This record gives sequence, C-alpha cells and structure tokens, in this order.
Amino acid sequence: MKEEYKRISCNLYDELEHYATFKKRLRVRYKVNEEQEQEEEMLIVNFKTTKEAEYLINSEGMAIRLDHLLLVEEIE
Repeated sequence: MKEEYKRISCNLYDELEHYATFKKRLRVRYKVNEEQEQEEEMLIVNFKTTKEAEYLINSEGMAIRLDHLLLVEEIE
C-alpha cells in the first residue's frame, strides 16, 4: 500500500523554487523508507506533480517526494 502524500508548507515550496531558480547547491536529507534516510548534495532542476504526490527533480534526474524531505540547506 502506498503512503499517503502529506502536503508541504507553501513557505517550504517557495524556498525550494528559489533554490531551483538560482541554481543553488544544496545538502538534502530525505526519507528513503521507514528505516532509512539518505543525504546528498544536489541541484534542483525541476518539479513534478502526479495524482499521488509532488516531487523535486535533481540534476541527476532523480525524483524525491517533497513530503520525504527532512533537511534542505544551501551549501555556500
């Protein structure tokens, strides 16, 4: 059974769009499954919305569900 999508705040979505627009390098930690987290450096290049959820697409083409994000911080 698929996990129900939990909408993220508008403020977080706006922040993610800002990072994508200005091509900011990010450190992102996200939930892979109930027991596992992953942390990576990335650029957000796009967003995708389906009937089930919203996703960010990174420069490697990987899609991460927005409600699985645990940490997003700019790398300076």
